Amino acid sequence: MKELYNEINNNPIYDLKFVSSVDLNRSDEKGFWDEIVSYIYSEEVSIIAIDLANKGVVVTKKQAERLLGAVADYAELSGR
Repeated sequence: MKELYNEINNNPIYDLKFVSSVDLNRSDEKGFWDEIVSYIYSEEVSIIAIDLANKGVVVTKKQAERLLGAVADYAELSGR
């Protein structure tokens, strides 16, 4: 993900910017997903990139719904 993060952020042809990446080793910590949802709202995130091919990525349906719901809320509030 670091390679993709740097490619997107350092190339002006892309009309987006990654504001953060997360440490997958923390994904089972209490509050991890709440922290991500909070970050979506505070940084006005409109796109989430998840490397589902990475075996370290485990996203439950409930977690995915929360992430997508937060992005949808932001889009609705910002008029996008």
